[in-house]
Amino acid sequence: MLRRRAIAAIVAVVVLLGIILAVVGGGSNPNSHGPKPPGATTARCPLTDEPAPGGHVPQRPALAVKIGNEPEGARPQSGLNEADVVYDTPAEGFIMRYMAVYQCHNASSIGPTRSVRWVDWHLLQQFGRPILAFAGGIDPDVAAVASLGWLKGADLLTSAQGAGVRISSRVPPDNLYTSTAALWKLYPTDTTTPPPVSQCGDLIPR
Repeated sequence: MLRRRAIAAIVAVVVLLGIILAVVGGGSNPNSHGPKPPGATTARCPLTDEPAPGGHVPQRPALAVKIGNEPEGARPQSGLNEADVVYDTPAEGFIMRYMAVYQCHNASSIGPTRSVRWVDWHLLQQFGRPILAFAGGIDPDVAAVASLGWLKGADLLTSAQGAGVRISSRVPPDNLYTSTAALWKLYPTDTTTPPPVSQCGDLIPR
């Protein structure tokens, strides 16, 4: 009699565990690998592989902006949090500067914008036909950007002056700011998105 009761208890526990696992591991889990519910978005940001805002990838190129990082004058910067990707790049000596790259997200204020460097366009080759916004630079670097057919240069001191604004709360050269809206507006017919450069789907369950 005791043996029968023990077997019955074990069976009951196994059944209960099966029910719990069925509820917890069912299709209601958003990270489940089962079929996605109707209307679920599969659009991913090409630079980060994150879900695209509103379920749609914006039809526009990648946009890179050079941003100062000197301890006195440049900090705190604007627009870094909104960027898809941020590079910390050398300027000269021990001075570093950021290059913020946008595609899926917008930034209403970016800066302070600073000059172009040799490393910038070498990093940008992976983004297809991007825009690079900067504030001048030495002649060899500015000329190199202008000579590259795949890169659209937006010099806020010359050809793209209308996309920049000087703010009164800082002093030159750390007072020149811009925005993603002003820079993408320079190329209104360019609707080509960059190729995916980050694909994490095989590593992180969705």
